[in-house]
Amino acid sequence: MQILFSTKKPAIIEKKFLEGFINNKNFLLKLNTNEILDVFDEISKYWISKNCKTKKLLADYEMGFLVAWIKKNNLKNLLQINFKDYLVLDLPVYTKQNKTILFARPRGVALHWLAGNVPVLGIISLFQTILTKNKSIVKVPMNFKSILPKILKDLNNNKYFNNKYKKNIKLILDSIIVLYVDKKEKENQEFLSRNADIRIAWGGIEGISSVLRLPKKINCRDIVFGPKVSLAFVKKEKLKNSQDLGILSKLICDDIIPFNQLGCNSPHNLIIENGSNFSLNEIAIAIGKEFEKRKLNRKFITDPLISFNILAKKFAYQIDKSKNVLFSVSNDWNIFVNRASKIKIEDPLFGKSLFISKVSDIKTLFNALPINTQSIGLLCKANDKVNLMKFFADAGVDRFPDLGKMSLYQNPWDGYLPLHDTVKWVSSN
Repeated sequence: MQILFSTKKPAIIEKKFLEGFINNKNFLLKLNTNEILDVFDEISKYWISKNCKTKKLLADYEMGFLVAWIKKNNLKNLLQINFKDYLVLDLPVYTKQNKTILFARPRGVALHWLAGNVPVLGIISLFQTILTKNKSIVKVPMNFKSILPKILKDLNNNKYFNNKYKKNIKLILDSIIVLYVDKKEKENQEFLSRNADIRIAWGGIEGISSVLRLPKKINCRDIVFGPKVSLAFVKKEKLKNSQDLGILSKLICDDIIPFNQLGCNSPHNLIIENGSNFSLNEIAIAIGKEFEKRKLNRKFITDPLISFNILAKKFAYQIDKSKNVLFSVSNDWNIFVNRASKIKIEDPLFGKSLFISKVSDIKTLFNALPINTQSIGLLCKANDKVNLMKFFADAGVDRFPDLGKMSLYQNPWDGYLPLHDTVKWVSSN
């Protein structure tokens, strides 16, 4: 692994070194897929061990999910969803159905633009390209530029791993470059983009658009994860007694708290179907009590604009007779209650801020959904889930996780099976 941090001077980026990295042999081709899976599984064990030097760093940035995600069994499932028989990544496989021999090869160099809100997703993006044996150049944002290098450096020459894993970890690390390049450095940005075989970008409209405007190879594949919003929907049958209310409070907090709601899969609106046994105020009070039980991480609350927007919305809700707001004294959480008959999906405020409203007809909710809705977290009976998925999918919604599991990364993601776009297919009939 190499770490390159450029300055305002374009020449500081080591272009000759990068050209060598791009053109030289791919070390990952020495490993079969099961060997890579074994390495990831061993890293997962290390991250939860007492020997892990970066355990606090992982905890501070809420990367506990990453530990579970890179376990061998989970990654095998991910590969099977994408490829059915993941041996196709190692050798030609004969498919009886099509009477075709298929072989999946890495595209080459994956260039990652990591977003500045949720670092764990960018790291997951890197690990997926490793699974398909692509070399990676990872462009980190300024606010997280030290995180990934620290995590990866800790894996290098670590006494925790035996010689077998040390060798394979080194091969993986040798296939990665981490760098920071300022967005104003046009020459460097264009150089990196022109040499990429895959461009993977996470971020907002401005950031994604700037990436897509950069020159690229004709056959370069773009994988884009742009800005999305998510919400939660609860069927009335799931709110009949105090136990149900306690379950709802726990699950919605499980989804709100990670990453301070900065993830595109974080819920900002909670929609309750009319007919439950609880008022919106009762639901808000229960969720507020659940927030108070938890030690809330304020590490991500760094943007003064978030605090300003929360304050402005509080004022608007307090002067409207059809609305009210509950909040903690320390401003760790805010719950906005809208009792108006007409539903409105509010824009995200972040900072553990939740809007609660009711709806009598799912058609009304359908029509109110923002066009960039990614996920609807569902609390409903099992036999209702498929029908709700079919209904809301026509509104462009991609994911329907169970409430409480909205923050978990899954495949497909944003309607993608992204691993497909990280390989090129070789075939023979």
